[in-house]
Amino acid sequence: MNRTLYALKKKGIDESISELEKWQSTFDISWLLILKTAEQGMSTTNETETTMQSPSNVPGKLTGRPLFMVETDRAVFLRPEGVDMSSACKIAYCESQFLTRGSEGLVLDSLVYSQLSTANRSLATKDVKSLAQKLHAYEGPGFGLFKCKGVLKQGSGESSTNQLSFTFVFQVPRHLQEPRSIRGFLLSHERPHSLSDVIRIGRELAKAVSYVHLLDFVHKNIRPESTLLLRHAATDDLVVYLVGFQKFRKDGGMTSRLGTSAWEDSLYCHPRRYGKKPEDAYIMQHDIYSLGVCLLEIGLWESFVIYTETGQVIPSALIERYLPSDTTSGIETLKNGLVTLARTKLPGRTGSKYAEIVETCLTCLDESNTDFGDESEFLDTDGILVGVRYIEKVSI
Repeated sequence: MNRTLYALKKKGIDESISELEKWQSTFDISWLLILKTAEQGMSTTNETETTMQSPSNVPGKLTGRPLFMVETDRAVFLRPEGVDMSSACKIAYCESQFLTRGSEGLVLDSLVYSQLSTANRSLATKDVKSLAQKLHAYEGPGFGLFKCKGVLKQGSGESSTNQLSFTFVFQVPRHLQEPRSIRGFLLSHERPHSLSDVIRIGRELAKAVSYVHLLDFVHKNIRPESTLLLRHAATDDLVVYLVGFQKFRKDGGMTSRLGTSAWEDSLYCHPRRYGKKPEDAYIMQHDIYSLGVCLLEIGLWESFVIYTETGQVIPSALIERYLPSDTTSGIETLKNGLVTLARTKLPGRTGSKYAEIVETCLTCLDESNTDFGDESEFLDTDGILVGVRYIEKVSI
């Protein structure tokens, strides 16, 4: 075959493969939304119908179970002696820990409650159990979420001296190695092999966030410290997994409206969630905003948060001038500054499409944002409209 003709045909084939892969990536999530809608319709019209098979080509399928109706009677709480947490190692710049048990790798993700009412202790336990059951049901990669082997439970949460704590025990796929946080990568200045890898990391994180929402939860803690990159043993690719479920809750569930006074945490919060006393209750769009800040950092491949040798946490030169002086004034300045970075710095690094997606996330609750800004469109209780719009617009 003529070399020129071969090169042209190969280019066309490569482009077709790329488009197919992108279509499949979007289709995976869209198909889950369709199944979720169908299951909810079935449950309202026929309460006795409890099973619905998912197609075999959906990654992470639930074998023999409906996609969103898991085994609610399955025990998830593990015996404390079953997991030796004293052998676990802290993952740098991450609240999670890594434990090797024989040939098995485990990621441990802990959350702590104190001074909860009896009702709230019950709700917290119920949410933890529900998330663990849903994450246990996964089979295979593709969701950006680890399979949950179970949960360790300690204490009662009745007082500050008797805290209620849960530790999710996540199973690391055997072909993945060296879990490191994205923050650790950004601070080390160790770059992915190519721009395509950077964009793929952003896409995989966006997909992981969408799956958390499809499971009817909000994450509330999306930042580089709660996102792990693991190296694939065979391909050397970096694979994204979302952890950091310290603040998660059921979508529409109890919310204390408690924020944070730490600027490095508030950096990833929407202006109406900024500071110690946020104005608004948490909704899915607030996760989308946090995702936008993370995608901006990933696209620039520069850490907005710097840890000094003395243990200080300081802002990078990129964002220092945009940080508000306190948690009550100048909050919009930070968001506007991040949007400015997305418009001016990002296109030259990642291209305009990625930059536009980041801006869409950062302005997701602006009235001028026709994709997410009209909150009245998202008053449905199941969150499906948010999910559909999210997939339409945040597909890198």
